[in-house]
Amino acid sequence: MVTCVTGVLMDGGATAIQEVMLRRIAEDGRVLVFNDWEAMTDYEHAARTRLTDATTSVLQAVEGGHFLLQSKIVGFGVQVANAAIRKLTVHPSRALFERSLEEALRQRALGGVQRAPEGAQRSPESARCAPEDAA
Repeated sequence: MVTCVTGVLMDGGATAIQEVMLRRIAEDGRVLVFNDWEAMTDYEHAARTRLTDATTSVLQAVEGGHFLLQSKIVGFGVQVANAAIRKLTVHPSRALFERSLEEALRQRALGGVQRAPEGAQRSPESARCAPEDAA
């Protein structure tokens, strides 16, 4: 599963992410999430709480969460969430984030899973999350 957020993550956006994550777990029994939040500047408290609570409620099915961040505020929120989740990785560069995503796709293909993570059908170069994409 791949998420892409620009600007401020509102509770409605967090609800959409939560619903897809829970649906993926119901279908596959597990989820690995890649969050391209490089262009995310802030979040509503309710959004962070919703995603943290949703993740901890199904923690045994969560393989991990990978993040590409630029905002210090968002980075702090991820650190706080990781105190409870302990499965989150922040990548220091887009190249490392994309390399990790490519490796996860490769491992899934080797494991016989036919479907790519949601949102990952595009090549990493075209999958950049940019404010102009949101228009």
